[in-house]
Amino acid sequence: NFVIPSKENSVSLYSSAASRSSSTTTFKRNIVSHTKSVLCLDMHPIEPIIATGSEDRTVHLLKL
Repeated sequence: NFVIPSKENSVSLYSSAASRSSSTTTFKRNIVSHTKSVLCLDMHPIEPIIATGSEDRTVHLLKL
């Protein structure tokens, strides 16, 4: 899984799978948690949690 910040006050969660002949990326969901653009994010190395920082001057912890 990987997450991409959005300028629309959300982050987008994707999953990817690879085989010997091809790879696919699938959109899973959009998570809206801020009132302004998301500027940064980081994923916890073990737990399914991300931290997001936004132009609205807040930091949110989100469980995936």
